[in-house]
Amino acid sequence: MRALTITQPWLWFITSQVKRVENRRYNTSHRGPLALHAGARPDTAMIRAMRDEGWLIPTGLPTGAVVATCDLIDVHPAGDRDCRCNEWAERDHGNYHWVLANVQTLLTPIECHGARRLWTLPEHLDVLR
Repeated sequence: MRALTITQPWLWFITSQVKRVENRRYNTSHRGPLALHAGARPDTAMIRAMRDEGWLIPTGLPTGAVVATCDLIDVHPAGDRDCRCNEWAERDHGNYHWVLANVQTLLTPIECHGARRLWTLPEHLDVLR
């Protein structure tokens, strides 16, 4: 199963059913099931800033673990005229919108190391088996 590492709090927004677009600087031909992995280090400055703006971001967000699965249903350039992505989608040309659907949070996070870009989850950790 393919996996994508995402820094907290962005992954929390995805698992909270708020964010459905992941902004990336690269394209992929992959479509289908995807494991969502929380990076080892959260963006504490962003969490602090968002809390200051009134966001109720929980403490103790999981890190260094697969926390959810989803379906990657589309990837398109950020500057695409036909883009109907919501406010979470950056509009910078040169970036890509990875459109996520059917996000399912795991009952228990599965600890493992992540990787950059799109990577393959080790078979013994495959959450869809």
